[in-house]
Amino acid sequence: MSEAIAQAIPIGIAMALSPFPIIGIVLILAAPHGRARGLAFLCGSLVSVAAAGAAILALESRVDPAGDDGPATWVSVVKLVLGALLLALALAKWRGRPRDGEAPELPAWMAATQTLSSWRSAGMGVLLSAVNPKNLVLIAAAATSIAGSTDEVGAQVAALLVFVVVSCAGVALPVAATVIWGEGASRALGAVRGWMLRYNTLITTVILVLIAATLIADAIGAIAGS
Repeated sequence: MSEAIAQAIPIGIAMALSPFPIIGIVLILAAPHGRARGLAFLCGSLVSVAAAGAAILALESRVDPAGDDGPATWVSVVKLVLGALLLALALAKWRGRPRDGEAPELPAWMAATQTLSSWRSAGMGVLLSAVNPKNLVLIAAAATSIAGSTDEVGAQVAALLVFVVVSCAGVALPVAATVIWGEGASRALGAVRGWMLRYNTLITTVILVLIAATLIADAIGAIAGS
């Protein structure tokens, strides 16, 4: 179990630092009825990440991903493919970055956060947390790593739950801060939003490269040792 959790936590941290879900929740919390809609956004994030991770994990667990000698060869191949996809996403993100003096282009969904209902806030949590292509690749990477670490269902479920909690921490912490401190948290969250908007390209690129390097290194090490 400990190995599966150790595999899942770094990828969960990478997802937790994903800029757009954090920016989205901060904008929602700053709007009228922000607490209720923020909780809905968080629920959407948690449920969607858990569902996507469970579906991928269940699919991969049907084909003997882990054995006595370590992960199956196909697990390493999948890790290589996912690592390559993350590197491609990092390159695309970096090449599309604002040039010196240019303001970052803001997605249209940011304006919509001010008028969303609770149900639509939950839907936005799903879109930004699990349906987001970058995050979906990270979820697949976590599920693959967990599946290749252990074939015990209980250990897989525990590792997946840890991954879900860690990966949604970037959304959960602003919600918790607002519930605990109310309007007193607004200034700090506004500063976080501004920082994320300014540096989201750099943050995302570095995270993707680090996780890709880890996946590729793990895969090469497993293949070389088999």
